[in-house]
Amino acid sequence: MAALGNPNHEAFAQAFVRGENAGSAAACYRQVFGKDNRGAASRLHRRRDIVQRVAELQQQVSQIEVKATERALERHAVTKEAVIGELAKIGFANMMDYVVINAAGDPVVDLSALDRDRAAAVAEVVVDTIPGRDDAPDVKRVRFKLHDKRAALVDLGKHLGLFVERRHVTHEFADKSEADLTGRAAEIITQLARLGVDLRAVAGADDDIGRAEAQGRPN
Repeated sequence: MAALGNPNHEAFAQAFVRGENAGSAAACYRQVFGKDNRGAASRLHRRRDIVQRVAELQQQVSQIEVKATERALERHAVTKEAVIGELAKIGFANMMDYVVINAAGDPVVDLSALDRDRAAAVAEVVVDTIPGRDDAPDVKRVRFKLHDKRAALVDLGKHLGLFVERRHVTHEFADKSEADLTGRAAEIITQLARLGVDLRAVAGADDDIGRAEAQGRPN
């Protein structure tokens, strides 16, 4: 659809989509016509040609934003692998990568061997200078904080499918009969047994496991 024939109507549609008054018919009307008239603004906003023009302009803006995002992702090499790699750097960071144990057995912060991968896990570094008394030299105290390992590991686990959310389990098995559930349990027990996992050793003897095993055996 080409620009609207009425310049004021076109300006109204453009203002409704872009700029500081976007989304407000009354403010766009004031911007274009230089006066307040909520009734006229509402009627103008509901005109079929303006509704169509606004939809077209919104689609154009959306396409521009998508392309801009794609270019930004490409320029900064943002890929799924890169994101997973950054999460892994945080999730598997170890405090011992940032400290050394001195002769007295005390941990001392040592960032001299810090590389980019280990630095990615560091959230902040604070250096406090404590003035020395009399002729004693100043003392520097270095504190650092790592990013949240647990949050990073949870995000990784979700991406890799290691966790099943409770609502998924509830929805999947909510309408199953006891026989269906017991049969499914038997399948899981068989699969785990093939992997060398003995549920009896993990959870102890259990009547439900026994029933599931019994049902899983062929007659």
